[in-house]
Amino acid sequence: MGLITFTFSTMLGWYYYGERCAVYLFGEKAIMLYKILWVIGIFVGSLVELNLIWDLADLLNGLMAIPNIFAVLLLSNVIAAETKKYSGSHINDKDETEIPVLKNANKGVL
Repeated sequence: MGLITFTFSTMLGWYYYGERCAVYLFGEKAIMLYKILWVIGIFVGSLVELNLIWDLADLLNGLMAIPNIFAVLLLSNVIAAETKKYSGSHINDKDETEIPVLKNANKGVL
């Protein structure tokens, strides 16, 4: 029973994530097409061999690395600049900045 619950909740979760991504990329008009493709995918997935599903999952997870690597390369200058800015500050210096305190007229300091 636990495996069925996990499987069902995973399907619902991934459906929602995918739908939100489709809306972000293509707008609200993409929801109906996404729902149709999702139902077809679930149906086909229930009929094919498990090894094919695992191979497809591995392929799609590997393909997700491509835009991530591209984004990391594009952001490498920003990351380097922020790292220099952070490392350039004196981490061990004591910060003497006063912390503001809210006061309640009836009870003193909050």
